[in-house]
Amino acid sequence: MKKGQMVLAVFFVVFMFLLKLWNFPVNAKNETDLLKIVALLQNEKINITEWSLYARERVGHFENLDEVKKYGHALKKKFPHWQWETETVAGRWELKGIHPKDGFEEVIKVLANLEGAPHAYVVYELRGQAFTEESERFIKEQWNAVAFDIFRGNASIFSCVKGEWNDNIETTLPKSAERLLALLQAEKKDSIEEKHFISTSAYSPIFADSIHHGEQEINVQIGIRSGGLGAKTTLVVGTPIITIEY
Repeated sequence: MKKGQMVLAVFFVVFMFLLKLWNFPVNAKNETDLLKIVALLQNEKINITEWSLYARERVGHFENLDEVKKYGHALKKKFPHWQWETETVAGRWELKGIHPKDGFEEVIKVLANLEGAPHAYVVYELRGQAFTEESERFIKEQWNAVAFDIFRGNASIFSCVKGEWNDNIETTLPKSAERLLALLQAEKKDSIEEKHFISTSAYSPIFADSIHHGEQEINVQIGIRSGGLGAKTTLVVGTPIITIEY
């Protein structure tokens, strides 16, 4: 191969590699938000009871539901060993695939409305209860590769962790919320406070993406709930918002 041809060949390989990175659907920084939250909570001796890493993207301009189903069928072919099922409920068609793992599961959903021209979304979620070394390894080593096979453009990413203090906390809920905000290096933007419940929206430089909440820019939410005297106190931390029911 001549020198000029070799230079062109090397340039082409580098160009294709960069193009793949530029078009990669999942923000690599955002993928680690979940791991940051987990590490901070575990360091505080908070027992993790549920977690989720959730990505969503609107897909295609479909003329009818049959086109959405074809799109879903193509996804099924990419993941043939998953457990797939379809459901029609409340004016919505849903294709769902589940892939159980060791201590957690992967879920893919294709969702479409049934009235008018379909608006379809594809969702990819990891979800589990206790956070294990296997969970962390999968997120670090395989999450991006699977997401690359699912999404076409830029997916919105949501990280969420639910936990509870190992012992009954002695401090008030507002002080517990302040402690968590300090750990997350977050500035409070909005808050709802009741006797046994606090919900706080904030902004932290350690997390990736943000959204607008009214006139405020936020990228983390905290929810803390106490069952009353002698009951355990639970909390949920989500970026940029909470997606786990609490």
